[in-house]
Amino acid sequence: MIGEIAHFLALASALVIFLAFIFSTRTYQGNHNLELLVNRIFSYGFYFIFISFLLYVWLAIQSDFSIRYIAEHSNKDLPTFYKISSI
Repeated sequence: MIGEIAHFLALASALVIFLAFIFSTRTYQGNHNLELLVNRIFSYGFYFIFISFLLYVWLAIQSDFSIRYIAEHSNKDLPTFYKISSI
C-alpha cells in the first residue's frame, strides 16, 4: 500500500511540476497573481516528490521487495546505510 502511495505521489509531482512549467510560460506578461500561483504549485510538486522519496527510503529500510527497484538493488543483509543510498 505504501508503495502505491509513493508511486502515485511521484507521478502526481511530475504532473504538478509540468503544470507549473506551463503556467510559468504565461508569467512574462507581469501577472503577479500568476507568479504566486506558479510558486505555490511548484512547492506542492516539490513536497510530493520529497514525500515520495521518503516513502521509498522507508520501503528500502523495511526491505519491502514488492517494489521492483528495491528487489533488484537491495537485500536483507545490507546495512541500513547502503539500503538508503541505493535509493
